[in-house]
Amino acid sequence: MAAILSERFQIRIICVGPKKSGKTSFIKRYVNSFEDSNASSQILNNSSTMNEKAYLKICRTKDGKTLELDIWDTYEDIASLSSLFSRNAKGCFIICDLSDPGTFEEIPEWAEKVRATNNLIDFDIPIFLIGNKSDILKDGELKKAEKVCQTISEENKFEDYFTCSSLDNINIAEAFKKLLKHLEANNMLSESKDNCSLKLSGDTKFHKTQVNEKCGCKC
Repeated sequence: MAAILSERFQIRIICVGPKKSGKTSFIKRYVNSFEDSNASSQILNNSSTMNEKAYLKICRTKDGKTLELDIWDTYEDIASLSSLFSRNAKGCFIICDLSDPGTFEEIPEWAEKVRATNNLIDFDIPIFLIGNKSDILKDGELKKAEKVCQTISEENKFEDYFTCSSLDNINIAEAFKKLLKHLEANNMLSESKDNCSLKLSGDTKFHKTQVNEKCGCKC
């Protein structure tokens, strides 16, 4: 009997923000964490460039769909961020450091750059603001920083704001689930044309993590 192929959806997600805000730790914590005790992981490392790395996380939904989350990390600053990085991206996380208020000032400029270089035609790229390193701050300091970030999120018309800690694994999976639910609700998923892993050009560093876990969305 022939095997039944599940639907495969390829979703490019980009993570940008000020340097040392914890972008790589945020991605790695999500890619390498498992909600399912039966999950398994395989990581493949290829050659690297100076400015970007890519991570692939494969999630399987309850109804058999496969989501290939192509998550990109960049070391670039705002001025050098190119359209090649944000091209075809379906979602964006702007990550700031809650313990460094100076990183808050860059958020609107990052949002403007991402929106200007993204090439989605029928939709505006959904942007989520991540306030990282919440573990560093005391309660009073954290509430003050959260209030500032929430205001920035509203003023720049982001989809949502999340207070996160890569160290303590707080709200990271929730942020990705909210993004996937948004894409599903707005019909922004695109089916892969084949069953092959994403092909990367040049000397991009590619980390592949295959995970058999629930993604959290209803698709």
